[in-house]
This record gives sequence, structure tokens and C-alpha cells, in this order.
Amino acid sequence: QILHRYQVAKKRLDRLEKQNRMHFSEVADLYDRIVFAEVEVARAKTRLIEANLRLVVSIAKKYMNRVEYG
Repeated sequence: QILHRYQVAKKRLDRLEKQNRMHFSEVADLYDRIVFAEVEVARAKTRLIEANLRLVVSIAKKYMNRVEYG
């Protein structure tokens, strides 16, 4: 049973390598790089949102001071 599963998986992997002209290790490496990039994009998005929020708060404070003394 396990040997049969292994053989089926190996045939499938060999077929995919031929179709894509890439070895499994290359595909795995690309996948890792994509996942890493997605994490970096999420971090950058969070930093951008936080920076924009700080800017909005700063502008609001200046506006509030201007209204109080205006």
C-alpha cells in the first residue's frame, strides 16, 4: 500500500517536472521565496497603514489647535 502510493506520487512528480521543465527542488525554492515575499508585503502594508494613521492624527491635532485659537 505505501509502496504503491510512493510509486504513484513519484510518477506524478516526474510528469510535473517534465511538463514544467523544472525540478521539484526549484519549485519548492520558488514557493519558499513567494511565501517569504508575501510575509514581507504584509509587514510593509502594516507599516504603511500605521504611518498613515500617525499622519492623520498629526493633521487632526493641528486642525484642532487652529480651531481652538482661531
